[in-house]
Amino acid sequence: MPDQEDFALAERIRAATGAFVRQVRQGAGTPSDARLVTLAHLENQPASAAELARLRGVTHQTMRVLLAQLTQEALAESRPDPADARATLFSLTARGRDTLARSRAARAGWIAERWISGLSAQEKTALQVTLAALERLCGPPEAPPR
Repeated sequence: MPDQEDFALAERIRAATGAFVRQVRQGAGTPSDARLVTLAHLENQPASAAELARLRGVTHQTMRVLLAQLTQEALAESRPDPADARATLFSLTARGRDTLARSRAARAGWIAERWISGLSAQEKTALQVTLAALERLCGPPEAPPR
């Protein structure tokens, strides 16, 4: 059972993670996380609106609205599911892949310039150790939550 120290550490991680995400999103000037996470889910294979809604933890209707926007902006495209003609699969377009890549590069560049470059060698080493622990706990980047 976690003790008070564990809970305090967990709260610091939660608060720092939230601040990190907000600052990077605003500083890099990239699209909303909802859009990027949905595009990232489509990066490796097509998916239905229902599957994407389940992965994102949103309603089917909410996902349909987002997919309509992404399709209208030519970031995603739809086609009938070959396994079930009643279903529709969504996939990334070339423009969607480019948007995702540019957004990732903008965020990584902002982080490197704004934060990483100001760390000492010792702090960078500590950060790498911490990230290794987080990756061990969470799985590889872009993996579904555990």
